[in-house]
Amino acid sequence: MSRERHNEFNRVVMAVFPAFRQTVEDIIAERDKVALRMMGRVTYLYGKFSGYSA
Repeated sequence: MSRERHNEFNRVVMAVFPAFRQTVEDIIAERDKVALRMMGRVTYLYGKFSGYSA
């Protein structure tokens, strides 16, 4: 995913899930690659996300 696409995704998520929180659980790095394992918590109050309404 490009940086621009990632930023747009984050804007949409934060608009629908204003209390969204992420926690990095693990960081794995090898040579020039890095992977994250993350946990997210949300409260779904209003709006639509992926076709679903609150």
